[in-house]
Amino acid sequence: KSHQIGFRCVLCDTDDHYCLLSHDYSMVSCSKHDAPVTPQMSCWIKKLDPNEIFDRTIDYEPLTGDDLAPVLRATVEVADWYHLGLELRIPYYLLNEIRRGGYDETDCKKKMILRWLNAGQASWSSLAKALKSPLINKKRVAEQIIRDHS
Repeated sequence: KSHQIGFRCVLCDTDDHYCLLSHDYSMVSCSKHDAPVTPQMSCWIKKLDPNEIFDRTIDYEPLTGDDLAPVLRATVEVADWYHLGLELRIPYYLLNEIRRGGYDETDCKKKMILRWLNAGQASWSSLAKALKSPLINKKRVAEQIIRDHS
């Protein structure tokens, strides 16, 4: 797929237009510039927040409770549901409530993911970001989500 990443033009440092960086980082263009990336232009890429690049290259369509099965399949390798919940910004007290519910680990994970999905802020992007965090450290799983949903 062909994706582009938009950001404020760093050469002009104005807000009246934006540059676009192609998905493969081979071309930067805007209304005033159109050039292949050269070593001298690498500062264009370095000035970008890596999380912004990441967020714009993955499908960030909101997920809902209907997406429980695909999310469970994508996170099958993640056993630590509690810390994944923390990375997904589920409040601590809700995670403790799930934990104290007397459910097995699989059901706890399902309930945690449903809470996240129904909160209205769930996306493949936020899931992949949580999986890449040092606490979860499932970069391969996150990269698979990026491939599947880009």
